[in-house]
Amino acid sequence: MNDQRLAEQHMRTNQDILLRQIRLLHKQIPLASAMHFLLASFIAVVMTQVIPGALVLIGWVWLIVLLMVKYFLYSSFDESADYAAIQIDRRYYLLCIDAFLTGLSWSIGIILLAELTPIEFQIFVYIIVVALCATAIGLAIKTGIYYIYQAALLLPVLVFLFSKQESLDSLLAIFLCILVVIMWVFANQTSRAITDTLKLNLENKVLTSGLKHANSRLQMANEELTQLSSTDGLTLVANRRYFEERLANELARATRDGIPVSLVMLDVDFFKMYNDILGHLSGDECLKNVANCVRESLKRPTDIVARFGGEEFIVMLSNTEQAGAQKLAEEIRRNIEALQIIHPNSKSSKYVTVSVGVSTIPKGQQVSRDMLLMKVDEALYLAKAEGRNTVRTVQYEYEKGTIGDFANKNRA
Repeated sequence: MNDQRLAEQHMRTNQDILLRQIRLLHKQIPLASAMHFLLASFIAVVMTQVIPGALVLIGWVWLIVLLMVKYFLYSSFDESADYAAIQIDRRYYLLCIDAFLTGLSWSIGIILLAELTPIEFQIFVYIIVVALCATAIGLAIKTGIYYIYQAALLLPVLVFLFSKQESLDSLLAIFLCILVVIMWVFANQTSRAITDTLKLNLENKVLTSGLKHANSRLQMANEELTQLSSTDGLTLVANRRYFEERLANELARATRDGIPVSLVMLDVDFFKMYNDILGHLSGDECLKNVANCVRESLKRPTDIVARFGGEEFIVMLSNTEQAGAQKLAEEIRRNIEALQIIHPNSKSSKYVTVSVGVSTIPKGQQVSRDMLLMKVDEALYLAKAEGRNTVRTVQYEYEKGTIGDFANKNRA
C-alpha cells in the first residue's frame, strides 16, 4: 500500500514537473517564431538572385503554416491553469510534432538551398544550420523535444552531405556530428539543471503549502483554545475572567470617549431549592436555558453575557444609558419567565424567574470597576430583598464632587 502511494506521488511529481516545463516552452514560442521569420526573411533577401521565385513563394506559404501552428499552440494554452495528466501529455505530444515539423522544414530548406546555390554560398547555408542548432538550446528544457528538433534538422542534412561523397561535404558532415554530440551533452546538462530547479521549486511549494496548512491548523487550535479559556464550560457564555478583561477595556474606552457603560446582573431565584428538589442535572439544564435566553435577548454584537457565579449572570452594555439598560433588563426578566421552566418550590412564581440589578456609569464620569460592580450588586440585592422576579436600578448622582445612590424601583 505504501509502495503504491509512493508510486502515485512520484507520478504526480513528474506530471507537475512536465507541466512546468511545458509552461516554460510555451513562453519561448513568440520569440522562436519571430526568430524563424526573421531568419527566413534574411535568407530570402540575401539569396534573391539564386533562389527561384516559386520556391520562395512555397517557402513563405509553408512558413505561414508553421507560424499558424505555433500561434495555435501558444494561444490555446493557459499558463495559470492546472491541467489533467492526459491534457499535459497531449500538450507535450503537440510540442513534439511542432518541433519535428520545424526542424524538418529547415532541413528540407537547407538541402534545397545547397542544391540550388553556387559553391561560394553553400558555406553560408551550413552556417545557418549551425546557428539553428545553437539557438535551439532553449528546447533543452525538455530534452525529448530538443532531440526531436535536432534529429529532424540534422539527420537529413547529414545524409545529404555524406551522399555527395566529396571530401569537403564529408568534412562538414563530421563537423556537424561533433557539434551535435557537444550540443546534446550541453542540452542534457541544461535539462538536468532545469529539472532539478523545477523539482526543488515544487518541493518548496509543497513544503510551504504544508507549513501554511500547519500554521492554519495551529491558529485554529489557538483560537479554539482561546475560546475555551474564555467560555464557561456549562452554559457556553463568557466566563468571569473574560468578562472582567472586557469590562476593564470598556471602562477605559468609556473614559476616553465619554460614553456611558451599563451593567445588568441577574440571579436565578431560589435556585438552591430547585437543585435540592430536581437534582443537579436539572439545575445544570436550567442554567443552560437561562444563559441561552439572556444571550438571545441581547441586541448588539458588542453586548456580552457572562456567568458571574454559580447561578449569577452579568451583562455588559457598551454605550448604553440607564433607561436603555433598564428596558433590556426587564425584557430579559420577562423572556426567562416566559420559558416556563417549572420550579416546584419557588416563592415568587411557579416558573423559574430571575432577580435583576442594573447600574450605569453616565457620560463623562469616571467610576472604578470595583465601584461599578458594587453598585450593580447592590441593585441586585434590592431586587432580591423586595420580592425577587423584579428589576432594580442603582444610579449615581454627582453633586459637589460626591457620589450618592438611590433605588429606582421598577416592579414588574
